[in-house]
Amino acid sequence: RIGAALYDVMSGMMFETAHHRDRTLFQALLEARRQAGGGAVAVEDVTRKPLSHDRLLTGALVLGRVLARGTEPGEAVGLMLPNVNAAAVAFFALQGRGRVPAMLNFSTGSGAVLSACEAACIRTVITSRRFIEQARLGALAAALEGRVRLLYLEDVADSIGPVSKLAGLLARP
Repeated sequence: RIGAALYDVMSGMMFETAHHRDRTLFQALLEARRQAGGGAVAVEDVTRKPLSHDRLLTGALVLGRVLARGTEPGEAVGLMLPNVNAAAVAFFALQGRGRVPAMLNFSTGSGAVLSACEAACIRTVITSRRFIEQARLGALAAALEGRVRLLYLEDVADSIGPVSKLAGLLARP
C-alpha cells in the first residue's frame, strides 16, 4: 500500500509540474511542427507511408472544415478507424475544430460501441467503407446507422476539391 501511495504521489507531482498541460493535442502538434520542422515525419502507419508535420496539419485543416459540418464545438464525435494515417488526420481535424474525438473500439461488439456512443452523447461516427468491408463490420455499421450518423471518409474525400485543398495550405500557421 505504501508503494502504491508513493506512486500516486509521484504521478500526481509529474502531472502538476508538467508544462503546457492545459493545451490541446492539436496545439501540441503545432508546437512539435515548430520544433521539428514541417518536413519531419509526424506519423507513419503499417503501410510505411509517413506523413510529415506539414502534410498531417494540412490534411487536418482541410478535413476539419468538412467534419465540423453538422457538429457543434465541444461535441464528442466518434472515430471508428483502423490504426492508419487517416485516423491521425481525422483525430487532429476534429481537435483543430474544437470537437472531441472519441476513439471507438470496434472489437468490443455493437452493444458496447452503442453504449459508448450513448454514454458520450455521440451523434456522429466517422469511419471508412473500406475498413467496414475489410474488417467485416457490416453488422456493426448497420446497428450504428439507426442510432448515429455514419460519415464515411470516402464520401468526404469525394467532396474535397482543389479549392478546399488550397484553402487548407493557406490556413496552415
